[in-house]
Amino acid sequence: MRTHLVLATLATLAGVAGCAADSPTESPKLTDTGVRVINGFDAPVDVVIDGAFARAGLGAGELGSFGTAAGDRSVQVRLAGGTVAALAVRVGTGHLSAVAATRLGSGTLSLQSLDDTNAVVPAGATKLRVLHLASKAGEVQVWRTQPDYQTPIRWAFPFNYNAVNTYYQSSPGAWEVRVWTDTSSYRPGDARGWAAAVDTARVTLSGGGKKTVVILDAGAGRVKLEVID
Repeated sequence: MRTHLVLATLATLAGVAGCAADSPTESPKLTDTGVRVINGFDAPVDVVIDGAFARAGLGAGELGSFGTAAGDRSVQVRLAGGTVAALAVRVGTGHLSAVAATRLGSGTLSLQSLDDTNAVVPAGATKLRVLHLASKAGEVQVWRTQPDYQTPIRWAFPFNYNAVNTYYQSSPGAWEVRVWTDTSSYRPGDARGWAAAVDTARVTLSGGGKKTVVILDAGAGRVKLEVID
């Protein structure tokens, strides 16, 4: 089980590392202004931004950050067979606009924006959401604890691929999200089952803060959690 630690303030973000075997809590930011591409498809994709080749073979479950100027940008992802999905993205100064390559029910490659401009966080509150972008996982089980309620709460069910959750709101403090690929493996109060989660994300937010936890493929039928803005 990997564990993620995130500490966020209104103006700054500092990652708190877990054990040496853990992967980074957030995809490393190569730039402060640009586009973050998340591959939630089940095959590698090439990334093209404003007509310029940016990355070859971004693997399933991988994230890439690409610096651009602020403004309107054109983002494309391409499969080896030539299939292309495109999206117009508005990039703000000091912001990584997040987009995800996903698979539609028909198997078609799609590109969607993950930016949320409507989730206003009231003063003295925090918000968190979870997105299921692990195309090979099928239904998963997700539970959380939140700053104002430390008893585990099931996030949403059934929780299937491409499910888009709204933000949940709580007070400032620590959120914890845990995921299982076996939808029957955890019941409230089962401490052993709680510890056996496939992955865990811990996010600490101060008032006005919000984050997104993304479920991604991790190979061999496993999933992982990544935290993005």
